[in-house]
Amino acid sequence: MKLSVKTEINLPKCIKKVENKQFWEFAANEYRRLMARYVPKDSGTLEQSVKIRADTLSAEIEYFQPYAHYQNEGEAMGPSFYSPDYGFWSPPGKKKSYTGKKLHYKTPGTGAHWERQAAKNDKHKLIEAMQGYLERI
Repeated sequence: MKLSVKTEINLPKCIKKVENKQFWEFAANEYRRLMARYVPKDSGTLEQSVKIRADTLSAEIEYFQPYAHYQNEGEAMGPSFYSPDYGFWSPPGKKKSYTGKKLHYKTPGTGAHWERQAAKNDKHKLIEAMQGYLERI
């Protein structure tokens, strides 16, 4: 028995679907949604303080709180001081550097490099969502 299968792929049409700002905005929003459970939480401000920028070939997710970078690195920066009325703060205008002190996160499952944790655990969900989006357009 001989079986023959012929498939035609409209490559320009496929490329046009991916080289599309709306596609990359969708992908970034979906990745942000998947990352949310790994983002350190106290009040939830960090998770909600996000800018998404997209063009026709990529997207960028930026957490824009002043403390976002060191939260993502998982290491405290200084100099910093603590006040019971205000919490931790750093003097304005002083250059900050990493202290070597690891951060401890209150919410289970959250922590440093939340984007890596989401990629490790939920990459298949992102791929499925992106494939579904491409099938709908």
